[in-house]
Amino acid sequence: MTEDGRLFLFGNNDDRQLGRSLPDKFAGPLEVSIPNKVKSVACGNQHTVVLTDKGEVYTCGMKNI
Repeated sequence: MTEDGRLFLFGNNDDRQLGRSLPDKFAGPLEVSIPNKVKSVACGNQHTVVLTDKGEVYTCGMKNI
């Protein structure tokens, strides 16, 4: 996450935790398009959770039922 509210992710995307629809891997940072500025982000082994400055919450990654 940058100071101006942009989000960059990299790593394993097997469970779509990078917000991409294809299960691929990235060695370097990939910018993720979020409609508003990112205020906070939480990343785990199989998920990513994003909070924007407008109070919106976005999630991606493994879905456990």
